[in-house]
Amino acid sequence: MNRNTMPTAALRLQPKKLFLLSAIAGALFIVIGSACASATPAAATAPQAATAPQAAPDGLVQVAHKYGESHPFMPKRVEAVTEIDMYELYFGNPRGEKNPVFRVPAGKTLGIHLHNEGAIMHELLIGRNAKAVDAGYEYQELLSELVPMDLFFYYGNTKAEVGGAKFEELEVETGIKDIWIRATIPAELKGTWEIGCFAEGHYEGGMKATLIVE
Repeated sequence: MNRNTMPTAALRLQPKKLFLLSAIAGALFIVIGSACASATPAAATAPQAATAPQAAPDGLVQVAHKYGESHPFMPKRVEAVTEIDMYELYFGNPRGEKNPVFRVPAGKTLGIHLHNEGAIMHELLIGRNAKAVDAGYEYQELLSELVPMDLFFYYGNTKAEVGGAKFEELEVETGIKDIWIRATIPAELKGTWEIGCFAEGHYEGGMKATLIVE
């Protein structure tokens, strides 16, 4: 498949789970689970001018994968950006902190830039009140089921986009380092949430961090 050719079929949505399957020959294929009906991948976008990374209060970073590196792609209409890196077995930020407190604003269009920097698959769930169940753990309340989120998957200069998704978890295979989540969290959901990885052994191994919506 040509590097700049995207699949034309609509993505089929199934309840609850979101799986990133593979990136092949420059085109990204995904199967997404959500409360929505369907979504179609967006066409490839031309590179935008890179924005130099700038430190911001409370660990927010603008358009940077790592400090010192610019990022040419990001969703439009984003007012605040936070970077989340996945390692074994913790979440990190560009400052190199392990399981830091991530602070994000309510009422603004937030971009979460997600990267799996580890050697194994990790999951991202945003919720609160984690409970042990037969299959591992689950949150009693999920932010990603309360707030519609736009998902962007980049592979080189090719992009797949899903708009208005509600989902339980995002599974990120190793080497996938360019996923964006765009959402506006309403003021009534301000408070303390948790970012967790429920892959087997990861959550109990310490892969969880606090997310404060303020």
